[in-house]
Formats: sequence, structure tokens, C-alpha cells
Amino acid sequence: MGGFFMPLFPSLLRERRVWLATGLALIAVVFSRFTVGSSTAIKLVVETGYWVVLILLVWFGVSLVRLARQTSFDWKVWRHHRHAMLVIAATAAVLLAHEKYGFKILADEYLLLGTSENLHYERHAAYPLRATNVQGPFQITESHIDKRPILFPVLVSLAHDLTGYRPENAFYVNTLLGFTFLALLWALGLKVGRSAWAGGLLVLLFGGLPLFAQQMKGGGFDLLNLVMLATVLLLGIRYAERGDGLSLSAFVGAALLLAYARYESILMLYRWWA
Repeated sequence: MGGFFMPLFPSLLRERRVWLATGLALIAVVFSRFTVGSSTAIKLVVETGYWVVLILLVWFGVSLVRLARQTSFDWKVWRHHRHAMLVIAATAAVLLAHEKYGFKILADEYLLLGTSENLHYERHAAYPLRATNVQGPFQITESHIDKRPILFPVLVSLAHDLTGYRPENAFYVNTLLGFTFLALLWALGLKVGRSAWAGGLLVLLFGGLPLFAQQMKGGGFDLLNLVMLATVLLLGIRYAERGDGLSLSAFVGAALLLAYARYESILMLYRWWA
């Protein structure tokens, strides 16, 4: 994918919002590196991390809705590709049938679940170390910040907010992400290969991976990372084709969320630009 986004540079340099984002990034670097102490920085991340990610999610969601309104929907094209839903559903059904719900990577997935629990109860981006219910309701008395980005725990905490705290919510979120990723794969194959067969081939190739089935019924954050990688690719292609501000807004929002999905993801963005 080296040089994939090189044609975007001239149009990006003409965007005022890109220069504004660059200035804000420089301010953030100076502020975090030379102004704020380590203990204060950790406290800021713990207490504000949830709200920052939530704002990014709302911004990205609004951008997608505006993109959907801008895009003309052709029912004839949809009927022509309706078999894609059958391929995606059948592939997902096979994956779900060959794996059981449960934690696959014990330390990582339990810490992610603990962070989502703390986000649900306290809105603190940290996993609980000590808790008590001796004095009545369940209370987290001590927590610690995790090294893992918090986008996945935030999504799971939103599921907790809707249904109450349940460890199984992490599995259900990943199942939904699995269907989403298969749909994105089909769209990516259709876009790049200019054929529905290319999209179907991508779906079937990933459907044959046992690790993919484990992620769909586990509690890790790797599947979310794949979803965001595919989303950034598709929105990057759209922006390269149209070059409008709305496409740029959605593209930048997806890139920022990708950086919160997994710690190596920001390096993927650098590699695509290089």
C-alpha cells in the first residue's frame, strides 16, 4: 500500500482544516511534553479519555450520515448485488458455528473488559484493581490506566449503558463487528476489483481463517482494528475520487478513531502516506 495516498497531498495542503488539525497537534505535543507532568497527564487521560473518544464517535457518525445523504441510492444497483448479503450472512454463520463465546487472550481481554466496566460506572479510562460492595452498592476503589487504546472499551461500555453491565457484551460487540468487517471487505473488493466477484472472494478468504472466528466470539480489540483499517481505506478512496470537504471530514474522523483502536494502527497510517 506504499504511496497509495500520495495523490491526496496537493488537495490536503489546500484544506484549511488540515492546517488547523496540524496546529492543534503541535500544541498537543508541546502541552503534553513540556507543560504537564506525568501524573497530571495520566489523570487527564483517565478522566477525559472517554469524552474525547465519544466526541470523535459522534463526529464520525454525523459525517457518515451526511455522506449517506449525499450519495444517491440506486435500488437497481442494490438488487444486482443483493447476493452479497447472502454470502456475508452464510460466511458469518459458518464462523459463528465453529467457535464458542469466551475470552481467548486471558490477560488482554480481561483488562479491556475491566476498562469498559470502569467506563460504564465511573467514566474513567482505567481498569479496576480493587472494588468493594461491603458498604452497599458496588464501588471501584482503585484503578490503573491501561496501555491499550480505549476505543473498544468505549464501545463495550456503550453496550453496558444500554443493557446493564454484562461481561458477555464484549462478545456481542465483536460479533457485530465481524458482520461489519465482512460487509466492508465486500465493499472494498467491489471498489478495488470493480467486480462483485472480487468482494465475494475477499469475504470467503477471510471466512476461512480460524483466528477470525475466534475474534468474532472473543473479547479482544483486534477485530475492531480490522474494521477501522477497512473503513479508512474505503473513505480514503472516496476522498481521492471526490476531494470534497465532507469526504475529508469522514476520512480524518476514521483515521483518528483508528489511532484509538490499537497502538500499532497509527504506524499503518504513516506507512500508507510514506
